[in-house]
Amino acid sequence: MEALLTRSQLRVDTRTRAVIEVIAKALDVSTDDLGPDTSMDNTPLWDSVAHLSICLEFERRFGRSLDLEKIFTASSVRDLAELVP
Repeated sequence: MEALLTRSQLRVDTRTRAVIEVIAKALDVSTDDLGPDTSMDNTPLWDSVAHLSICLEFERRFGRSLDLEKIFTASSVRDLAELVP
């Protein structure tokens, strides 16, 4: 029998999917190429210039401005998913 996901787990999954869509758009890659463990450290296309594009797309998509500290520290799908409102 398949376990049902809790609301919290569904929200995390939804957040992660949304962030993957943002990053895929900014990097011009397929969402299939990205996952929860995608980060600047393991994605060659995700350099400092791409990171700014990702942050701008994040702000556009979620209507939430990121402060400078968050821009510098949010360098993975997981980090950005934590910032989704």
